[in-house]
Amino acid sequence: MSDHVETHAHELQGNLLYTQHNDAPYWAMRSLYNAFDGGSYSTFVEVDGEEWKIELSYQRSGVAPRPSDDVRRLYEYRLKADGANRRTISGRMQPRFETMHKFDNDAVETVTDELGNPVKIQSVPSDLGAGVNWRFDGVANIEPTDLPRLLSLIMTATADSLGHQWDSQFFRGRPHRYSCVTDYERYVRLRRDCTSQLIDPTGAFSRIRELLADQQGTKMDISIDNTGKNKQIEGYNHQYRLNEYCANQLLPGGQNGKQLKHYHPEYVHEDATDPLYHPKFGVLFKKAWNNGRSIPWRDLDELTHELEETIMNVLSWSGLPVKAGSPTFVSDDCFDADARSDLDIGWYDDPTPDIESSQESLFVRKITELTGGEEDVLRQLTTDGGSAEYDDLADDAGVSISTLYRALDRVDELVDSDNGTVSFISEHAHKMFRRVLKRAERTISTAAKAAGRVLDMDPRRIEEQGSAFQAWLNEYAVDVVESSSDQVKIKIGAMLSRFKSTAEPTLEDVIHYGRICWNRSGRGDVLDWHFVTVTAEIDGSVETFNAGSVLPD
Repeated sequence: MSDHVETHAHELQGNLLYTQHNDAPYWAMRSLYNAFDGGSYSTFVEVDGEEWKIELSYQRSGVAPRPSDDVRRLYEYRLKADGANRRTISGRMQPRFETMHKFDNDAVETVTDELGNPVKIQSVPSDLGAGVNWRFDGVANIEPTDLPRLLSLIMTATADSLGHQWDSQFFRGRPHRYSCVTDYERYVRLRRDCTSQLIDPTGAFSRIRELLADQQGTKMDISIDNTGKNKQIEGYNHQYRLNEYCANQLLPGGQNGKQLKHYHPEYVHEDATDPLYHPKFGVLFKKAWNNGRSIPWRDLDELTHELEETIMNVLSWSGLPVKAGSPTFVSDDCFDADARSDLDIGWYDDPTPDIESSQESLFVRKITELTGGEEDVLRQLTTDGGSAEYDDLADDAGVSISTLYRALDRVDELVDSDNGTVSFISEHAHKMFRRVLKRAERTISTAAKAAGRVLDMDPRRIEEQGSAFQAWLNEYAVDVVESSSDQVKIKIGAMLSRFKSTAEPTLEDVIHYGRICWNRSGRGDVLDWHFVTVTAEIDGSVETFNAGSVLPD
């Protein structure tokens, strides 16, 4: 069992359906509303020693009454209950029964189709039977497992305050299998001076954003708010939304789409002794981010496990201690920084180095295969800020639409195209290509001239026909040094390593890619790369050696 801190529920939305008493709770609620005048009611009740402010109101339902109901229309009854420590329950009770039809409240009649048949409400399963649905749109700081119990006690206490009879067994049974969760967030409160380890460029939060967020948000939507009066507050409101694909790149096990959130209250507290002086870090599930798929209430424990596992792993990837009672956390009215979790979560290695290495390897491989027109497309995409419309990109790059499509097909692993918009797969990929272009501006002319002199090739041909070799020169800051007629020396400015486990490109890969690029430029017979003298900084030491010693046979 882990000794990590226990997260706490923050927000919850969903549906709790009950059929044990058929639709009796609905008619009991209707009778309760008839006990007061004016259409709304407010009172205070006590539940388990905690005072709750209760507000009752109603609204018209879009459901047609059954002939046996003997009423003109049906209503939905709203409950808002505010307890201590910002605990809130907000929802409305809705009638449910077999074969529900749409109702026109203005005409006070059932809606019919062109043949005069009642229009069925398709969103309600036909096999549900008679019952009630509590549709919650604002439950805050209450553990979901405790919600049914609280709901039953609050309604019983409210009825008692009106001197009205109420069955205390309502909402005590197991929720119906169609009950579900549509929104659910869990959180911890971080000490403010720990924030930088998470959201600084080297922190896991920022690395996830850079590697998985593309410019249009088709894989990850980004919201960073450090504006107005809060512009000096580090990490005031950072929200990164990951779809299922991105979420599963971070953690295994069939992850749901979710949002990572680091945020302060709207009005940041300035008293360092106030828990709200410190930010929250949470993970939020939403039905809308998972192709409209909600989570069955019976699977709520699994979702709780997933959200807590995500929070703990992201924090640990940033080097923050996550043990209960550690100085990373600050208690508030709901979250207990000393509470040890009962959940046995999985602990995983930080995936971002592997994701970064994979993207860089893909980048190097793809960039060496580009033709001049394809490189022009990526160059223009970089100039356009990493995202552009199809037609605009083709016009600005000076290529035809057919060339654009060929380029996109060739680099489909580097860019995304969606609804007429092209963007790099991630901010990291955008930065890599931007770095290549920036380095090219400084070195391409001199590199081409030096290579031309040594290799007996027109420098313009290197620039025009040898774009793959040119990209290699630029990416690794390579200088071709003129020597004797039968020998060429190459000086590599980029730091290299002999080990694939490091962040630096490997020596063997760089030299091997250089030879491939040169051969593809059409001058492979001019120079035998095995005899090239290479000078490079490898694992911190400058070495000079023959390229043949690292090239594959």
